[in-house]
This record gives sequence, structure tokens and C-alpha cells, in this order.
Amino acid sequence: MKGLSIQTRVFIIALLPTLIISLLLGVYIIGSRINDAEKELNLYGQAILSHVVRTSRPGILKNDRQLLQEITNLVLEEKELQSITFFGPHHELLAYSGSDDPQSAEYLKNVAFNNEKPAITKGKDEITLTAPVIVNDLKLANHPTYSNAGGSHKKLVGWVAISLSRTTTLLEEYQVILVTTIFLALGLLTSVFLSRRTARHLSRPLLKMRAAVRKIEQGKLETEIDTHSPGELGELEEGINNMTAALQRARDGLESNIEQATANLKQSLETIETQNTELARAQKEALEASRIKSEFIANMSHEIRTPMNGIIGFTNLLLETELTHLQRNYLTTIQKSTLSLLNLVNNILDFSRLDAGQLRLEYLTFDIRDSIEEVLAIMSPIANAKQLEFAALIDDDVPRQIISDPLRFKQIIINLISNAVKFTDKGDVIIHVTSEKKTARTEKLRVAITDTGIGLSSSDQKLIFRAFQQADTSIARKYGGTGLGLAICKKLIDQMAGKIGMESNEGKGSIFWFSFTAEKPQCETEPESELINFMGTNVYVYEAHPISCLIVKNTLKNWNINTMDFSDSAVLLEQLKQDAEKMQGPAVLIAGINQQQIHQGNPANELAQIREYYKGPIIVLTNSSEQASLEYFISAGATVSITKPIIRKNLYHAIFQLISEPQNQNHFKYTPPNDPELTLRLNGKQILCVDDNIHNGNLVSALLSSTHAHIVIAHDGVEALQFAAQQKFDVILMDLRMPKMDGVETLKHIRMPNNLNSNTPVIALSAHIAEHEYKNLTTLGFNDYLIKPVIKITLFRTIKKWIQESQKISPPVIDWSLSLKLAGNKQELAEELLNLLTASLADEVRIIKQFNTDKNYHELQQHLHKLHGAVCYCGTPRLKKSIAALETALKQSRMGVVTSLLDQFELECDLLLKATRAQTKT
Repeated sequence: MKGLSIQTRVFIIALLPTLIISLLLGVYIIGSRINDAEKELNLYGQAILSHVVRTSRPGILKNDRQLLQEITNLVLEEKELQSITFFGPHHELLAYSGSDDPQSAEYLKNVAFNNEKPAITKGKDEITLTAPVIVNDLKLANHPTYSNAGGSHKKLVGWVAISLSRTTTLLEEYQVILVTTIFLALGLLTSVFLSRRTARHLSRPLLKMRAAVRKIEQGKLETEIDTHSPGELGELEEGINNMTAALQRARDGLESNIEQATANLKQSLETIETQNTELARAQKEALEASRIKSEFIANMSHEIRTPMNGIIGFTNLLLETELTHLQRNYLTTIQKSTLSLLNLVNNILDFSRLDAGQLRLEYLTFDIRDSIEEVLAIMSPIANAKQLEFAALIDDDVPRQIISDPLRFKQIIINLISNAVKFTDKGDVIIHVTSEKKTARTEKLRVAITDTGIGLSSSDQKLIFRAFQQADTSIARKYGGTGLGLAICKKLIDQMAGKIGMESNEGKGSIFWFSFTAEKPQCETEPESELINFMGTNVYVYEAHPISCLIVKNTLKNWNINTMDFSDSAVLLEQLKQDAEKMQGPAVLIAGINQQQIHQGNPANELAQIREYYKGPIIVLTNSSEQASLEYFISAGATVSITKPIIRKNLYHAIFQLISEPQNQNHFKYTPPNDPELTLRLNGKQILCVDDNIHNGNLVSALLSSTHAHIVIAHDGVEALQFAAQQKFDVILMDLRMPKMDGVETLKHIRMPNNLNSNTPVIALSAHIAEHEYKNLTTLGFNDYLIKPVIKITLFRTIKKWIQESQKISPPVIDWSLSLKLAGNKQELAEELLNLLTASLADEVRIIKQFNTDKNYHELQQHLHKLHGAVCYCGTPRLKKSIAALETALKQSRMGVVTSLLDQFELECDLLLKATRAQTKT
């Protein structure tokens, strides 16, 4: 209605409801009358047809055509009846009366033979009704046609069809339409007249105003409106006149401004065009510079790491040999310097990747406490050298395991702790991990690092998370550093969708914190420390530092150990004196004695006083990494001396030895736990190391010399293929960048079916592996990767993993002992859980395969996650492992391996179903 005038709109608004109601009423009346006429004709025809069917049964049964003809002549006297036809059971004509040819196709197409009920066929001028003639309770034993029909006494013997004329009905319908239309037309004409009159009365003043507004629009601002309209129209008239006067005043002022603005705009457009051209050129140069920078950093990383691999590796090997004190100091200096240089290279490389958006997180399930304790072990020598109280407090409600990136999680904590220790000369550095928010599948964690260092001013706090920024130049001169650590932490936290912040008071210390949300795994493995039950064991804890005391108590509480804590030595001695009088006491006494206490007093006297009343084992916890300090406490009366911060496995190992060997406690010699990852026996195993750098090859051979493996070194891909064709290897270590033939091309030849080592685990070695290459390595056929410089423990762990993987005995399809354990040793529950899983497993496989076919990976991952949860409560280790591998591949977007993992998943499901059926039969 946009293009219509006001008069027309008013007219339409007044007329439209009447028109719609009239049309609807007319349609309803006409439709109702026509429908009634048609129903009357149908009922009339059905009545005649029913009568004819009843009277014609004897004639049709006896095939008496003369009787049927008499019936037709008699019935044709009814009005509107045009014809009547009788048919036999096989549609043959028996009798007919009417004007049409009963044998014609035109006539027969209107006849509908329905064995069960009458049928109606409507034509243009007539309707045809057809009904079956059925004889009930018929005694047909001697009838020539029906004598052999058996079973039923209800038989179809023929049909009757009649045709009725619709002429009278149509005339009635036309009459109804005509009369209704005339009345509607009269009503509409009346409505039109009244609507036009009303619209004209309302629109006349508005049309005058419109004409005046058009003149104003053309610039004739002297135009005035004078219609003398009452009410709202009068107010509108006055408003338009006032607006015209205001516009006339404003126009004069705007004309000069418009001219000036036009000139300025033209100049601005020319400037913007020039700037856009310069920006496009600058963007192109920046992208090219970024590409060149990334390539330069990658090449420099490779070139720096390659010699550092030899320096760090052989330095570590030398430190394991017999050395003089001076030689050890020299080598330690070399080691620290190379590690500092390596840390700088890593920081620059990580910052470059983060800045370019090339660093991707790798989500894995890991133990939070183990990760933090690894950080504590790395940073403890630095903190202990400054005599700091260094500890980690993890709340009990924090889950043991989460799904996140363990490497980046530790990197963030190491950077924050490194800064805290660097800028703290005395006091403590405490890590505190808390849970902020829990859901069924996620956990929001907060990690805070508190120190008592130099602190930061409010102005410095604004700059601290910027790259290459430190509080001031004096900080860089005194403490060193590049200012990249916190910038990397912030970028990593942003990528984890978390937050990072700080609270600091200059001269009093700082609190650096970060929070992030992580998924929780479906199943958690039990830690080793919970496998032995210390229920009923009593331990005294003497620790002056409240947080360290709380950490020890919480750790012992998790092992079901009863504790009594003391912060004052006098109170402890009094308690021990009372215990001695009662001939009782703790199984173990744990005493925290720091280096400050050594300088302030004589801890030997303190231990001697304790020994006066307590003859049992004493564990001393001290913030010293020096072997001389640890041996000092042993000579002073301690049974065991352990370096702070507390590492659970070390404390657990000590308590376990002390409790399990009480008869030797007076002459106990503590044996530190051996790190199983540093103990590797590969007697006779064949390992091929492929590296173009002869020093790197010699380093790998030296690192593995203690394993008693046979090491074969190849200096390029061609030589490696020659060795691989001659003998079978247990593991192959492959450098990626080599002359003649690189590692990827060499691997393609090794993976050929006719090669002796087509199934041998191949581990990639490189001084630089870009983030996007991690996923590609497995797709190309590598089993794992190691980044140079190669660390001994990492090398041992990786080789051990793949040798065990290739020799591992496959677990059973159904592990009933595991099923019973998961079901609380209730066999019926275990069987019920397994039956619930297998009942729908075939459907689950079909749905999962369909999601993969449709490339609906989101739904596929959700479905697998749900199935993984169900499998965790059943003893099906192989299926659980298969689902976990598939789910991990989807989370890491490694779509190249999804299809093969799905095939393995389907195979494990088939094996489980077969095993279940076999179990049921037995």
C-alpha cells in the first residue's frame, strides 16, 4: 500500500472488511446450497439402487433376462433416472434400459465394480451408481454355477448400475449462485458509496497539506498551509508551518558549511587513497617478512640445536663419570650455560610461533600432581641454592587427572616459578592449585605462585606481560632475562581460553595466577601411592613453616596415615617424653629443618634431644640439594634426609621402607628409589640410528651404551636403506633433514611391504619440528618423534615404549577380573553391565560409521565420548583402548588416521560380541 494515496487508503480500510465478510458469506452460502443439492441427488440414487438390488436378486441368480427387463422398464419411470443396467458375476451384460450404448467404452468407464460396497462415479451431466448383488444363506448345492463353491454362504452373483441426470440439480445450483451474487453486489455498492464519502471528507485537508509539503520539498520555504482544520489536523498544520520557518533559517547557514565540508572531504579522500596504497604495500611486505622470519628462526633453531645436542649430551655423560671437584664445577658451568642458551632459543621459537598463530595445543590426559612435581624437581636446585622455602599445595578437591596440554601446562608454571625464584632472595615461593568451578565433564582450575620477592610498582605491572619488557633496565642488568617468559605465558593461556593476572606490592612480593578450564577423563587410574594401605600408622610431623606442614599432612592423609603436627620443638620434645614414659610413640617422625636453622643454631643438638626420647626412624626434610648437607643430617641422627620440596614418591618410598623393616631401624641405611626410566636393558636389541651429523650419531650410541643394545649408525638415507635391507631392527631413530635422501623419503622405502623393517617402529629425530609437522609425522608413517637436544630420560622412555609396544601381549577381549573390580566384586552386576554394553553395540557401530561417512565429526566425537563412558565400567580393555585412540585422533584433528582407527574399532567390537556369545553358550 506504499504507492496509494490517503484517500484510497481510507477507502480501502473502510471497504475491505465489508468486502471480505460479504465474499466469505457468499462463498459459504453458495457452497452449502450446492453441497446440499448434491447430497440429495446421491441419497435419491442410493435409495433407487438399493430397491433395484433387492428386487433383482432372483432374476440375476436365475439369469432371467425377461424379468430383469421388466424391472428396468418399471424403474425407469422414476424421475431423473436415465438408464439401468444388470451385469452378471463376470461383468457380462444381462439387461439394459436407457438411451446410451451399454457396450460402449464411454459408458463402461463410469461403471465401478466394487465387490464390497456401492460405488458412485460422477460425470459432467450425470452420476452413475453401481452396487454388487450378494446372496446370503444361499443353498446352491444343485446350482449349475455355484455348486462347487465351498466354504462361504455369501456369494456375489452380479451388479446393478443406474445413471441419474444432474440437470435439475445444476439448475438449482445456478439459481443459488445468481441470487446470492445479486444480493452481495447490492450490499457492496452501498458500502462503496459510504466509504467514498467518508474518505473524501478525511483526505481533502491532507491533500492540501501534501501539496504544500511538496512545494517546501522543492525549496519554496515561503509556502504556508491554511485549511482551518480542527483537532489533530490543525495541530499538524501549525507544526508544518513552524518547521518551514525553521528550515528556512537553517538553510542559509548550511549552504556555506556544505561548500567548506565538500572541499575538506575531497582532500581527505585523496589522502585515504594514498594511505590505502601504502598500507597494501606494507601488508604485503609484512607477510613476506613474517614468512622469511619464520624460515630464518626454523633454520637457526636447527643450526643451533644440532651442535647443542652434542654439547649437552656429552656434558651430561661426563658428569656421570668420576671427576675432580674443579672439573665438575667447570662442566656444571658449561651445562648451565648451554641450558640457558637452549631456554632462550626455545622462548624465541615459541614466541615466534605464538605470534604467527602456528602453535597448536596437544590435548592429552595427564596427572596434575605428577606434572607439578616434575616442575618442582627441575626448579628445586635453584630455589634451594637461595635457601628459599619452596613448596606446592594442591587442594584435595582438585582432580588427579585432566585433559589438556601437559607440556604447555608445565611450561607456564616453570616460567612463573623461574621469575618468582629469580626475584626472591629470601622467604618462600609457594604454588597453590585450587578448583574454582566443577561440572560433570569439566573443571576450572586456578594456579597461583606466591613469592616474597621484590614486588612490582603499579606502573610496572601494566608492562609486565608485554614482550621484551621488564620492570626497568636495572632489573635486566641485575637478574638477566629477555622479558619473553610472561609474554609467552599470556599467549599460551589465551590459547587455552584462560586468564592470567597478578597482584603485587613493591618490596613485599607478588602473586602470579592463571586459570583455565579442562575436561575430566571418563576413567582415572589409581596412583601407585594408594596401592599400599598405611591404615593405623601414626606419624609425627615437626615443621615450623605452616604451608609446608599442611602439605606433609595432606600427603600423609591421602595414604591413610594418622598425623600429629608440631611447630615448636619444645612441644614436640614434651610429647616425645610422655610417649617414652608410656612406652609408645609414632612409627615415623618427620622433621622439617631448613638451612637457615643450620646457620642460626645447631640442628645436631636438636636431633640429639629428639633421640633422647625417640629411638624410631626420623625423616629430615631440608631445603638443600647439596649432598654434603643431606649427609650432615644423617650423621647428626636422622635416618633419612630428603630434599625439599616434597616429592610424593620419595617420601612414600622412605616411609614404606621404614615401616616394612622395623627390626633394622636403629641401623637403617636408606636406599633412594631408582628411577625406572633411567634403567633400560636392551640386551641384544638392534637399533639403527640415521643421522648425517656424526657427533649426534656418536651421542646416541654413547647414551645407549649402558643398555647393552647393538647400535648401527647410518649417515644418510641411502646408507640406512642398505642396512634395513640386510637385517631386522627393533627400533629405528631417523633424522628428518639429511643430504641425498631425507628422513621422510627414506621412511617411504622402509615402509614398503617387501622391506624387512616395514613394521619396525621408526622415531623421528630433528633439531626443529614445526608445530603443524607433529600431526603430519604419524600420517607419514612415523611412530613417534624426539626433538634435539636429545635428553637421556626422554630417549630411554621413548625406546622402551615402542619396544614394549612391539612385544606386548595383547590383553584379553573380556577381562573378568577387571570387570569384577569395577563392579565392586559383584558378579551379577558385572555381567549385567557387560550385557547392557553388548546389547546396543552393533547399533552403535552402525551409527558411528554413518557419522564418519557423512563427515559429521562433531557428532562422531560426542557419540564416541558417550560410548567411552559406558566402556569404562566394563572389563573390555582392548575396546576401551581402541575408543580412546579414536577419540584422541578426533580431538587432535588427525583425520588421516580416523578411517584406520575406525576399522580397528569395528574389529574389536566384533571380537567382543563373539566372545560374549561364546561365553553365553558355555
